[in-house]
Amino acid sequence: MGNVNVDLQTLQKVFTNINNANSSITQTKSKLTSRYQSMNGSWKDVKYYQLGLVVDECKDALTSLEQLLMDTKSKLLPIVKAIQDYESVSLNGVGGTTHSGSPNTSNSNSSIRNLSSTRQTSESLFLNGRNVTVFDHPFDANDGRICNQGSAYPTGPQQTCGCCASATIINKAGGATNEHDIVNYAYSNGYCDVEGRTTPNNWCAILNGLGVNSRISSGSSLENLATQVESGHGVIIGVDARAYAPDLYSERGGHALVLESVIRDSNNGEIVEYVVSDSNGSNSQNAIRRVSPSRLERAYRRLGSSSVVTNNIIW
Repeated sequence: MGNVNVDLQTLQKVFTNINNANSSITQTKSKLTSRYQSMNGSWKDVKYYQLGLVVDECKDALTSLEQLLMDTKSKLLPIVKAIQDYESVSLNGVGGTTHSGSPNTSNSNSSIRNLSSTRQTSESLFLNGRNVTVFDHPFDANDGRICNQGSAYPTGPQQTCGCCASATIINKAGGATNEHDIVNYAYSNGYCDVEGRTTPNNWCAILNGLGVNSRISSGSSLENLATQVESGHGVIIGVDARAYAPDLYSERGGHALVLESVIRDSNNGEIVEYVVSDSNGSNSQNAIRRVSPSRLERAYRRLGSSSVVTNNIIW
């Protein structure tokens, strides 16, 4: 079984790299087209036409590479499915079975923390010409922060941001879990659909089911949620993806984030920026994103000001 796990993890990394490469290729082709077209108003001559031929050749080459990567992925799919069937875990409707109960991790109810006060500290920084205070140390590497969303089941559910955010909160609370096991737990108990999609009610059910006492806190202002974070509670918020990060998301749609930290002006306490953990990051450090209050508040409101807060102080 150990060898099978290693092989599956290797293939999962290959799928992740292919997906990332194809995303980059798509963005590059789009930029080539838009930048070439932007010259149309001021540069209409034979050189502009010749440049267009070069751009088309580049795009054709990128498309060929994109197709090669997709062909490689399709050839690997049967191998991945066979391994997943062997492990009897598959959430994409192709073979295998799912198992109910708790995730197979070292996390247990007894390991979940219930603190009298937060263990986190704040640090003073000079940011954009201001003296600021940052709660905790959000920019440090953190193995408990779940990222690479969708990599746990490369041929299965990909819309797993709520499960990933729940896993991050569980790890903050002293547990030790990951995307694979939380998605398996959620699917087995009816807390996510076959694509991994969840709602705030589902986040709450996952956390409560695994010993992290939590409540729906939808309608709370982000400023109030920031105070919850600074006092050591875990907070998950729902946002409109494009409104929150148009550089990452081209379409509107719900996305779950962990409200990780708050950056305040050291002199007057004004919130300068929020810090969130996004499960679509490729590692624990670039999963952390700084967001202006106006942008995050707009994205939060567009999804109905949805949030879940742990009842206990967990970190």
